[in-house]
Amino acid sequence: MSEDRSLPFRLQPIRKIEIFRSALDQLSNLVEQMEPGDRLGSERELAEQLGVSRVTIREVLRTLEGMGKVDIRRNSGTFVAEPVPHTLLSLTPPKHVDEAHVQQLSEVRAGIECQVVRLLATQDPLDLTHAEAALERAGKELAAASEQGSLDPSFEAGLARATGNPVLVEFQQAIHELWLHAWITLGGAIANRSHLHHEHLAILDALKRRQTEEAERLMRRHITGLGEQGRRS
Repeated sequence: MSEDRSLPFRLQPIRKIEIFRSALDQLSNLVEQMEPGDRLGSERELAEQLGVSRVTIREVLRTLEGMGKVDIRRNSGTFVAEPVPHTLLSLTPPKHVDEAHVQQLSEVRAGIECQVVRLLATQDPLDLTHAEAALERAGKELAAASEQGSLDPSFEAGLARATGNPVLVEFQQAIHELWLHAWITLGGAIANRSHLHHEHLAILDALKRRQTEEAERLMRRHITGLGEQGRRS
């Protein structure tokens, strides 16, 4: 008679979002203990220390950049950013996060990102340098990536920066941080990198063609889609 070697419980694979969340928490805490201008380790060094892939580290750093916590300088490295004085906002992530909370944050975020689009329509000339750089970087990483998934808000951050409105930038950074915290806490699946990249390209193209209504529609659909992924997971 064969011995029953079945386990008393079923093992579950570790989801990428849990790896991402752990890496984001640790690097965010590290940045808070450093001084503005301090240089973080290289992607390779950070990946080895945390025991994760360089792709994961890259996504975490992009997320921190979009939250205004680090500056990624081409060919130089990643540095702790100068803190933005939150004169308007002092928002603390809630202890309890549910689908309704993610929905509410998604609605607020969509409103802010669409307002960014409307303000950009008034810019003459329209300088999209930072947003274009974020997409160029994302495109190169997409071609070399061995994993799928992204929570990188640097494209939207680049658009807000182009408005020249520091108050709007502050609101956006605060909402990005709250939204990411809620989205990850709820266990949202990391969105497909290629799909997000093409959505960003479409938004940028509409902005360049001065098609404000189209750009706003694409942006709202983009943010709404991300929120729905978080609620479905």
